[in-house]
Amino acid sequence: MTYDAKSRFASAALVGAIAAMVMIGSFFVLKFLTSRQVARAASDITPFTLETEIHGQGANPAEEVIGRRIDARRSDGAQALVMPVMGLAGIKAGAKARKVILMDGSIVTLNDDIRAKTSWPRRTTDRVDALRRFLTNPPESCLLHAGETLLGYDVVLGQRTAIVREKPIPAQEGQSLRDTKWRALGLACKTLRYQVEMEKPDGSQELVTEGKAVSLKFGEPDPALFDTGGSYAELKPSELWRLEAQRWGIPWNPSQEMEQTKDGVYLGLTTLSKGSPALPRASSGR
Repeated sequence: MTYDAKSRFASAALVGAIAAMVMIGSFFVLKFLTSRQVARAASDITPFTLETEIHGQGANPAEEVIGRRIDARRSDGAQALVMPVMGLAGIKAGAKARKVILMDGSIVTLNDDIRAKTSWPRRTTDRVDALRRFLTNPPESCLLHAGETLLGYDVVLGQRTAIVREKPIPAQEGQSLRDTKWRALGLACKTLRYQVEMEKPDGSQELVTEGKAVSLKFGEPDPALFDTGGSYAELKPSELWRLEAQRWGIPWNPSQEMEQTKDGVYLGLTTLSKGSPALPRASSGR
């Protein structure tokens, strides 16, 4: 091989080596920037623990406290909820359930008093990414669903909130249920107060139930709220709630039969029309 050929070969090899180094360097830079973006997005999520008093069911719903719920959110976006379940009978008995939503897509409903749980099918990556985008960049006015109306703004526990009225739900005899929520603008539209009113045909309203935030603490929540019950019995939704009803001596009534319809969701045979698998609705749960 002549000197010129050797020189050209060495130059080509040098160019190839530089190109490879640039490609490798670009890969690691991109990886670093992506990890920084993910970390920055996570740091944009404010961690907190919120306690809400639930009012209602009595002659004066605004004054009678019938239960409490806890909402917690970690800085990585994971959420935990503790609330009374199984209607008024469950509230009076002290029946509660805990729901944990993790950012790996897993969702678990747990009944700690009977050490049992339901682990729902994992959310898809697209849904988890959509949730993360919502938590880091929520709508400015906190209007989340079609038919909602922005009534104005207020301050609750030091947080500026958007007062939003949801689309009325038709009820019996020409009446309708009207739900108004105070959503915190700085906490990804978390509800700090709500009122459910029955609107009558003559236009008058009657308060049915109300939720009022009584405590808001910033910082990472208690890790116990996010425990997924590794040693708990795994049950279908209908099995879980029948066992919970037996635990508290609550009769299994027709309104609770809807829990059996969630067995198909649990087994991956059907899906819910909107939202994620939920806790059984308490008369006060929002």
